[in-house]
Amino acid sequence: MNFLAIILGAALNMVIGFFWYSPKMFGRAWMESLGKSEKEFEEIKKGANKAYAFSFLGALVMSLVLSALVSLAQAEGVLDGVFIGIICWAGFIATTAFNSCLFSSKPIKQAAIDAGYYLAALIVMGVVISVWR
Repeated sequence: MNFLAIILGAALNMVIGFFWYSPKMFGRAWMESLGKSEKEFEEIKKGANKAYAFSFLGALVMSLVLSALVSLAQAEGVLDGVFIGIICWAGFIATTAFNSCLFSSKPIKQAAIDAGYYLAALIVMGVVISVWR
């Protein structure tokens, strides 16, 4: 395993999330799906350092597990990384995200935005890890 690729994958996951949930992309729609105003969201962001730290830890675990899967699949190169990212997303993220809508009051719009973020993140992480294998 290339630990530099794993750390870079986790960092890119966070960067993607920063842009994905920005007001210029899906941030406003995501907040609306939660029933939150921009003012409420700004208040939440003030104390978000702990959340970002745990989010990075989760991204690091995701990147480490993805690296293990890339290694087991002997994936190399961009296309293999894209494929690994997509199948991990389809098998684990999409099914979990949309299943949670069936048994909770979570709006499908919120699940779609969250699942889309993870699709982008897993593809980028898969590419980085497969190329730097």
